[in-house]
Amino acid sequence: MDMSKYKEEFMNEVRDHLDSLNESLLVLEKEPENEETINKIFRSFHTLKGNSAAMGYLKYSELAHKLEDVLDKIKNKELNANTEILDLLFEGCDILDEGLESIESKGTDDIEIDSLVSRIKEFLNEDTNVKKTMITENAFLSNDETKEMEWQVSQGMKTYRVIVIFDKNNLIKHVKAQLVLTLLSRFYRVIKTTPGIADFTPEKFGDELELIICTYDTDSQIRQKLGHLSGIRKVEFMGLNDKYVREPEQTGSDSADGMDSHSKKEAEKHAIANKHHMDMRTQIRSVKIDIRRLDKLMNMVGELLINKMRLQQIARQQNIPEFNKVMKLVDRLTDDIQNEVTKARMVPIGNIFNRFPRMVRDLSNKENKKINFSIEGGDIEFDRTILDELGEPLVHLLRNSVDHGIELPSERINSGKPETGIIKITATREKNHAFIIVEDDGAGIDSKKVREACIRKGALTRERAEAMTDEEIKMLVFKSGVSTSEKVTDVSGRGVGMDVVQTKINSMGGSVKLESDVSKGTKVIIRLPLTVSIVTCLLIQIQELICAIPLTNVIKTLSLAKEEIKSIKRYPVINYMGKEIALIDLRSLFGYNVKDGQKITVVVVDKGNEMVGLIVDRIISQEEILIKRLDKNIKNARGIAGNTILGDGTVGLILDVNSLVS
Repeated sequence: MDMSKYKEEFMNEVRDHLDSLNESLLVLEKEPENEETINKIFRSFHTLKGNSAAMGYLKYSELAHKLEDVLDKIKNKELNANTEILDLLFEGCDILDEGLESIESKGTDDIEIDSLVSRIKEFLNEDTNVKKTMITENAFLSNDETKEMEWQVSQGMKTYRVIVIFDKNNLIKHVKAQLVLTLLSRFYRVIKTTPGIADFTPEKFGDELELIICTYDTDSQIRQKLGHLSGIRKVEFMGLNDKYVREPEQTGSDSADGMDSHSKKEAEKHAIANKHHMDMRTQIRSVKIDIRRLDKLMNMVGELLINKMRLQQIARQQNIPEFNKVMKLVDRLTDDIQNEVTKARMVPIGNIFNRFPRMVRDLSNKENKKINFSIEGGDIEFDRTILDELGEPLVHLLRNSVDHGIELPSERINSGKPETGIIKITATREKNHAFIIVEDDGAGIDSKKVREACIRKGALTRERAEAMTDEEIKMLVFKSGVSTSEKVTDVSGRGVGMDVVQTKINSMGGSVKLESDVSKGTKVIIRLPLTVSIVTCLLIQIQELICAIPLTNVIKTLSLAKEEIKSIKRYPVINYMGKEIALIDLRSLFGYNVKDGQKITVVVVDKGNEMVGLIVDRIISQEEILIKRLDKNIKNARGIAGNTILGDGTVGLILDVNSLVS
């Protein structure tokens, strides 16, 4: 039986169970007597064992089986959930996670389990020599099939010979047989069918389907799986070598409609089951959608926006009342479609957050530190595209908090702190963007050490370093190669991680802000748009070039007289809200000759912890646009995040403010 079509569904289910297992094991570590958590973990391992065996991933099933045995001992108070046992369980989850990657990339569960299985058996006082239960040779199985069944039985599975008898008046028995086989294959390991799949045709198929299966379920549970299928008269269970005697043909004792009393009862049961099944179908409120379809749909919405902008431009030019009315309807419908597609792509950030407690736990144990890690705001939703990129920078921030931030218990006690440090990650939402805050109550960042490190590494001259504020100096930890760590570990210390954080966040149209006090702790505030596919932008013109600045970066637009521009050390600045902010002339930056009139147009933008003024020729309008990423062959396009197509067919560049003015 080809199980490949169930692979994706299997993998999704396994991922859910592995996430749940890591979360539950962390709870069990704190509450080793929590019976609800123990039962939850046991059920997850049991499900992984059965489903992987049904898919033919035998190593996966064997490891899950042994981990389930550990939980069984804990359930029965024969083992305590101590650190050593939990380390084994966590290690087992890691290997299962590796196996899932192998299944996805290679199609096989290519994992090394012997070492861990042997250690588990030592804990369980089991004989480490695997003893297989031999199956009596019979006429039903080939040598290969017998060997596979021997392995399944050695893992504690039961073997069934299932005979499904269909109603004689069923005209599509071969189709029903395929349904039975498909259904049972989803839950159990089907070793053999008689007749073979090639004979599931109207001409060759008779009234019966015989299957040999391996499972942990009972016969009643198997019957229950088949209960909603109509057209089945009877299901029998027999031993492998039992002789099956077929029932004699029914004669005139049948009821007038051609069905005996048993068939009638069975038909009534199927009718009730079908009605219940239909009732359940009417209650379905959601379905799983392949993300590739959502990506394609989002691209189509983007094209729709482009054409809507074109129609709006025509409407303004022609000024036809009826056309304007229709355009208002089209505008509203387009916005509704866009909102619905955007919502469909949104995923709770908890999907990423939930993996961090396990990571912090492992790192803190390795560093001999005590840490209380907490999460808030896991229900805040982001576009799936953002979440795909967000995991890596958050990992770097948390690793730094564990390694550099939180002190050793003895150091914390000597400085008057509790021996257990606190790390917290929080997500909050505000209009069209969200904040992710990673904070700790550790040692904080010493601006003096950062300043000296930058001078020592040649990142700054001493004159320039002395002129910078402490806040500006602290932000330099986001520059590549800048680290105050006195040692390099496999966790951090090379000055690379924080550079990755800022680069990634900036590439998503976000910004990073740092707040830190020596001995009190550090807080990193990440500001991100909720979606990066379709964004509201300010369209500007620089000579004949049209550019777009994401509105999340725009603070204010100004029209200034020449006299309002000053010069500090040959650099132009303006006074805005009591602060001197630098000006960057985009016209010169893009290589155009500058000819100023009496008024100069400036767009004040937010760049991390500072404001910058961008000089442009003209502000056009505010529009929603589809971001099209630059071709992967275009490299080093500093300041350009992508491009878009405007309503008149013009190609516009989307500016990346953070890299443009760095």
